[in-house]
Amino acid sequence: MVILERQLFTEVFPIDVAALPQLYAYRLEVTDSMAHRVGGKLAYRLRQYFPGHWVWFGDRLITDAQPETEALAEVVAALRQQQPKVFGKLAGVEPDYLWEPAAEEIAAFVARGPLAAMNDEMREALARTAFSVRNARVEREHRVRTWVVDNQPAVSFSVVSHLIYNVDVATYAQSLEKPTDLIGILVTDKNSTMQGQIIKVVGPLSQHRERLLGLTQKAATRALLQSAPDDELVLRVASGQNEYDYVASALQVLVGLADIERFGLDANHAARALRLKPGLRAQMVKAVADLAKNSGLIANAYSTQNMPEPFDVMPHDADIVFGNNRVRRYNVESLGQDFETNGAYWTRDRFAKEPVRIAVINSLSEPVDDFLEALRRLVHADFGFDIEIVRERKVRVVSQVNLESAVRALQKEPVDLLLVFVGNGQEDDDGDDAYDTFVKAQTVGRGVACLVVHESTLHKPEAMNNIVMGIFARAGNVPYLFDEALPYTDYVVGLDLIPQHKKDGARMTGVARVYRADGALVRYVIATDALRQDEVVPVTLLETLLPPDVFSGSWVVFHVDGPLGPGERQVLDAWAEAIGAQFFYVEIMRRGVPRVYALEAGRIGRPPRGTVFRLNHEEAFLITSSSGEDATPQPLHIRTTGLSIEDALHSVMMFTLLHYGALKTPKLPVTIHHAEYMRSSLSRGVLPSDAAGDVPFWL
Repeated sequence: MVILERQLFTEVFPIDVAALPQLYAYRLEVTDSMAHRVGGKLAYRLRQYFPGHWVWFGDRLITDAQPETEALAEVVAALRQQQPKVFGKLAGVEPDYLWEPAAEEIAAFVARGPLAAMNDEMREALARTAFSVRNARVEREHRVRTWVVDNQPAVSFSVVSHLIYNVDVATYAQSLEKPTDLIGILVTDKNSTMQGQIIKVVGPLSQHRERLLGLTQKAATRALLQSAPDDELVLRVASGQNEYDYVASALQVLVGLADIERFGLDANHAARALRLKPGLRAQMVKAVADLAKNSGLIANAYSTQNMPEPFDVMPHDADIVFGNNRVRRYNVESLGQDFETNGAYWTRDRFAKEPVRIAVINSLSEPVDDFLEALRRLVHADFGFDIEIVRERKVRVVSQVNLESAVRALQKEPVDLLLVFVGNGQEDDDGDDAYDTFVKAQTVGRGVACLVVHESTLHKPEAMNNIVMGIFARAGNVPYLFDEALPYTDYVVGLDLIPQHKKDGARMTGVARVYRADGALVRYVIATDALRQDEVVPVTLLETLLPPDVFSGSWVVFHVDGPLGPGERQVLDAWAEAIGAQFFYVEIMRRGVPRVYALEAGRIGRPPRGTVFRLNHEEAFLITSSSGEDATPQPLHIRTTGLSIEDALHSVMMFTLLHYGALKTPKLPVTIHHAEYMRSSLSRGVLPSDAAGDVPFWL
């Protein structure tokens, strides 16, 4: 373990198990073996009839109360009669006398029970931090998640910032041409932490008032339902795997970065408003956590002071090899100069005779002709290839619609990549700003290679070499590779499996980005196959994505954006056995991960790149990138199967080094970079024109 002069601490807090009351568990008897469909709703109802906390987790009800058996049976019978559609198949509730609470069950009980009961206090503690921007206000919300750290239950408190539109959904609906224009809008409940997306206009309240009144016991919600006019809309909101019906005036509009122009907000102002400096963020987390501490539920946050064992800082030095086997130490600040000095590792033959063909989208108010001419001369004089500007398109107003129109027009041109000039934005947690998001959402899903150049970069001569490297790589060339291949694998594959359920049947689209262990892109493959009944992943799809002639007898590390389902893993393991390969899985979760802070000389700041908080032998948080002084980097949550956690973390860190042309090392490995744009595009039926290739259009 690295000995640190600075102190590191997290947003994760151990639960004081000794202070908890005795817990009891109950199992449900249901006639259709679908207890999970009833359990959460039953826990909600039991909280209204009995004292204590009632939580549904896994396949059990967990509570710190123990009502009389007869009283519990009477309540269940009454619920069956009152709501037969919900509880009609619930035959009974039986005590589980042999149950011993596991760490994850204790954590779930605390988070969903006593901590959930403190939601209003915690929201009030953050309410004073809200402030207004044009057409909206910025509000802070706390999030509670459960963890198991070294077999001990724990919870994390994180603070999330939201842009709330100035008028509620009912008022906004009056400005629309038709009610169905509300579908797709992100919303939050005024009186709870529920967030979701509007998926249906159910009808006028006059037809649903009594039904909705029968479903809620909250005084504030009942008051809204009773006072709202008959013609107010009832809307269906999808939140996670659940769907709820709300009267429109109970909902507020959540403005996401993709919807900023729709609601008249300035993208850069909005992005800046959402960022929090480490010290301020830690102060907000403390305000929430202190309420739980004062209730005796948690102890102090994990830190190098009270428990140093889970913390580490990975050495992330790496040697990379350029042209003529010239080896240099990776340094993002000198990469451009190293590329010019040492030359490219590999160049496509055609670029010895032909220029790299570029189409330009300019969204700036100033022309870019002088910059492009300087770029052309530099490339020819110092880098041994040429560029040709095939066409330029001006976008006067930056918006998703205008950028999409420009990309679609230029996509038809015979070019190697798009060069897109945009204004200076504020980065989000994944390293993209609002303008980057607009551009990449249109290019990555279409398989169009693209390099985004910000206005500030035009006036940085030291950045020119990085731009050249970015152009060179996006045309399909290789600036550099790892000097030493990863010793624990033959291939690293970014894998995405996307099920789609359409009217004409179910199917699955798979995306495989196949890299060698030295960082060389072998190829990408995008394929779709029909999903038969009860089939998790079609074997014929795996034959296309992971063919035996490439992977037979190989060791393969899979990088997966998000959790990999157990059924998917089972099918992959069977395919590995069939082709004589060994598969290892590294799941990379990037949303909602608790942050890590550094305390040095009395000041709370950012932790260094490579900081690790290890949960156990298979899970860890990892800081892969740095952030500006006005932001706190969010770790990745890494979970591994088959591979050691050290090798899993190493593989993720190493593949963040292959973002050719980046001015700083991005957060995500190239194996899953911009996977969300691919998924979004594929779900709309938009596929890259080339289903297979060896040009990394996702950079």
